[in-house]
Amino acid sequence: IKSKSSHTKIKGIAATEFPLIPKIEKEKTIEVPANLLIKGINKTIFACSTNIARPVLAGVSFKTEGKKLILATTDSYRLSESQIGLDKAAEEITCIIPAKTMVEVGKVFPKNKEMIIIQLSSNQIVFNQDGIILTSRLIEGQFPDYRPIIPRGIKTKAILNREELIRAFKRVNLFAKENNYNVKLEINPGENLLNITTESTEIGEEKAMVQAVVEGEEKTVALNSQYFIDVLINLDKEEVELQIESKLTPAIVISKGEKDYLHLIMPLKIE
Repeated sequence: IKSKSSHTKIKGIAATEFPLIPKIEKEKTIEVPANLLIKGINKTIFACSTNIARPVLAGVSFKTEGKKLILATTDSYRLSESQIGLDKAAEEITCIIPAKTMVEVGKVFPKNKEMIIIQLSSNQIVFNQDGIILTSRLIEGQFPDYRPIIPRGIKTKAILNREELIRAFKRVNLFAKENNYNVKLEINPGENLLNITTESTEIGEEKAMVQAVVEGEEKTVALNSQYFIDVLINLDKEEVELQIESKLTPAIVISKGEKDYLHLIMPLKIE
């Protein structure tokens, strides 16, 4: 490589040394719009586990049910599920895709409405769109059945402005990080407020108040504030909905009125 001010030599390797791209014996095929798939990845990937001791949690559950593709992730402390509508009923598919692979899918494929053709064999998956091909092995094992832990008897709902809530949690986090991000949330229907408080730490404490539209009972729960920020920055609507059943069941966080997405945060012990 030459220019007026430099002369660079880069040593290469013979093309024959490059590993062959494996060809899979395709068993099942599904087509998904790229923009919807990437949106689903972005709204779930952050909840994957980074603990290699449990490989099935270090991946994304990829499952079809009729005309729906369901992506799900969990690290056992939180869970994200995104449902993507399909043009037609798909073949029955259940597999676990490595989180790193799904991150790459979000990077290399354009966020357009063109279809990504996904082909699967027993242990491999291929993503293909207009000559861009990404191949990956699948994770062996069975993704945990998370449906039983989804709260069904919601007692309290609070509608909040997403940006205001992010700012409040970021202020609280300055102190909560000294206590493993443990914060207390108090939902007050009488005053239409969400109060977020930390315990007193060596560097101080914080109480943030966020206006809300509250339906139901007064509730107090303890949650991880960083987990809250992680989901809030990946939602795309102005208002979010916080749903609580009890202090012992997971909190649900979604965009207001959203039906195709679910995020659960497991409760912490209230001191």
